Amino acid sequence: ITVIENETIRKIAGKYLNDSNLWEDILRVNNLTSPADIKPGTKLFIPVALIKENQESLNNAFTAINEASKAGAKLFAESLISKASNLYEDAVKKRKEGKIEESTKLAKSAKENADKAIIESQNNSKTSGTALLSFKKGNVENRKPTELVWNEAELYAKLFEQYRTRTLSNSYAEISFKDLSKIRLYENSQAVIQSSRVDLLKNQKRATVNLEKGEAYALLLGNGKKKDFNLNIPGLDTKINSKLFWVQKENKETKIANYNGEIEVTASDSMVVIGENEGSVVPDGGVPSEPKSLLPAPALRFPELEKTFYVSSVNFNWDEIPGAVKYSFNISGERNFDNLIQSNNELTNTEYKLDNLEPGIYYWRVAAVDQIGFPG
Repeated sequence: ITVIENETIRKIAGKYLNDSNLWEDILRVNNLTSPADIKPGTKLFIPVALIKENQESLNNAFTAINEASKAGAKLFAESLISKASNLYEDAVKKRKEGKIEESTKLAKSAKENADKAIIESQNNSKTSGTALLSFKKGNVENRKPTELVWNEAELYAKLFEQYRTRTLSNSYAEISFKDLSKIRLYENSQAVIQSSRVDLLKNQKRATVNLEKGEAYALLLGNGKKKDFNLNIPGLDTKINSKLFWVQKENKETKIANYNGEIEVTASDSMVVIGENEGSVVPDGGVPSEPKSLLPAPALRFPELEKTFYVSSVNFNWDEIPGAVKYSFNISGERNFDNLIQSNNELTNTEYKLDNLEPGIYYWRVAAVDQIGFPG
């Protein structure tokens, strides 16, 4: 085509590719570096069919990868979904390099692997294993109901009914269920799986975990509309209508902090409802305390969002929260904070330094902990 008066690169992309955001592809194909290079009389080559096919292939691959993830592929078809994701990233890279045909081939291969991951996930989700040890750091151990001794837990080991998992000092673990719900055990904690679902992805039967001691976060991400999950706490009767909550059982009492929905707790014939951003303490053999508000989240000051560093050491700092006695710091390479790289729950000031960070993208968060011990 020949560019006419008052015709911008975005208008050209919208006219020929039906998407004005694809203007960069036109620049790449024509070895141009800036929209300023587009002037009246400039002749442009636009491979319309190739670009449209590539965009459709990338969109299909992206959708298939998301569907596979929702089906539990990160747990039940890890190699396939990992391959699909890597192929998709390579396809995007080739697209940015202007290698459209190579990008399309990679995108189609990514979709094929994602489709296989969906099928494999659906098949594996119906097996008898209740859960998987999806992440571990430090000393994490398992014990089968037929064994008397604890053994080192293997990453991605299947966990069945009555299996116990415990973390030792400076260690933590994540137990993932087939509906993608997670229990995160912090140091010196112990949990036992009590029952399973026939097919957790369809929420056909209750999944129950018994927290015997220590500290745990529960993140419920089931695909079904009905959230049919329970975290049992000895001595308490709980009805959970929450997707995210924290429990600590130690020193002859249980603390519960809730961050979503509500949790009904009954003990010694007394019942309270813990609402969103509230916490309650239940002494062993006693009644639940009236729910109290949790502390707000501190404002994160440094590093700023999308800050780039060229060094391996980073100083993090945040605002002080009135009423906080300490802070909990988490950093992960994943937006949803799976696979924590570092966790420190005993910080008494508003800064923390991390050394020897590998190149990559990181996400960090801080919670203020009040005098009772509730993380906000």
